[in-house]
Amino acid sequence: MQPQTRQRRFSRRSRTGCQTCRSRRVKCDETPGACNQCTSTGRNCDGYDLPRLPVGMKTRRQDLAWSGPSMRMLLDLPGTNSDERRCFNVFQTYTVPMMVSWFDSDVWQQIVLRMSQAEPAIYHAVVALSAIHEDSEKAGLPPGAVDIRNTYHRCAVSALWRVRPLLHLHPMGLGEGSRDSLSLNSLREVKQRLDPIMNNILRFRRSCEPFVRGEISGLFDIAEASAEQRRIQAHLDDHIRAFGDFVLRQAPYPANSKDARSIDLMRMQNEALANILETSLVTSEMIYDDYLPVYKKITRLAEKIITSFQSEYGTHRPCIVMDMGVIPSLLWVCLKCRDFPTRHRAVKLLERWPHREGAYDSHLLVQIVKDHMVLEQPIADDGGTANVPEYARIDSVMRVNTSGEE
Repeated sequence: MQPQTRQRRFSRRSRTGCQTCRSRRVKCDETPGACNQCTSTGRNCDGYDLPRLPVGMKTRRQDLAWSGPSMRMLLDLPGTNSDERRCFNVFQTYTVPMMVSWFDSDVWQQIVLRMSQAEPAIYHAVVALSAIHEDSEKAGLPPGAVDIRNTYHRCAVSALWRVRPLLHLHPMGLGEGSRDSLSLNSLREVKQRLDPIMNNILRFRRSCEPFVRGEISGLFDIAEASAEQRRIQAHLDDHIRAFGDFVLRQAPYPANSKDARSIDLMRMQNEALANILETSLVTSEMIYDDYLPVYKKITRLAEKIITSFQSEYGTHRPCIVMDMGVIPSLLWVCLKCRDFPTRHRAVKLLERWPHREGAYDSHLLVQIVKDHMVLEQPIADDGGTANVPEYARIDSVMRVNTSGEE
């Protein structure tokens, strides 16, 4: 009897392996850089046709704390490879919960996931963001030594400075409707109602800075600016009252630690925003000394929030979040509080919170704040108390330029 010819089982040739393994017709493990299949046998790995995404960590599923409820999507896009599908899964399971660690967001938890199924561009953007997150978790966050003298940083700051005068063309987001019926029923609504008020406060502050610095005193309508300040203040006061009523309805305790942190975050932001708005038309930096209790309260709340995160998640603190959290308020304290113990405490808290909140990068801001403090080096008075005189105080962080000179 003639032996039966053994037929080779058909399998589709990999299009993502390295060129060496594909020419040898062996399975490639697709390790980024050079595959182990080649390096372990002494061969030269000729690389890949496509760049490799970061390899997944074996301990990620057990160690990474950022996981939470989100809409699960089964990816079914043609032309995707195993790396991309893995990164998409990481995005759903870990990246999204991390980014919404302050407040839930339908955009990230539902809409982006749905759109990534229909739009390849969004899908690839999601994969890229997930790859950055995974790589940062594996390699650790970048060191704080950000080169603020880098040409790209300087060009970006210069472009931002040129576009600021055009911000007044963007319409204000506060309506003129009834203000006595404001009621807040969820933390998400608290944030949504505060966002336009925050934007208007920051926009108003920026529009007043040339006047405060004495650059446009003859062209600035102080009466009109004061009226606008009162209008925004009324909306902020209404929001603070409605927020206080909402917190009372949550008594005795919030539903969970995330809600408790978000409530403290709102308290902290309300304090900072009220101070920013109230001092927008003040031309003397000495007035900020009167607000030391405010700066101490902001610092206490920030420390409470950061400590809560560290107690719950340990070393797995968020590296990127979409909402503004503790960084902007701490930055304000670092710039405007000249009480050395409070200012130093705020800087240390920024250093304990190494991540990004929207456009705010704590690594970069710590460097800027330290340069700012060096230029405002305290001068001890006769009583031995550190005091920064008016002439030594810097009214704008933009005056702390890359040369270290005012």
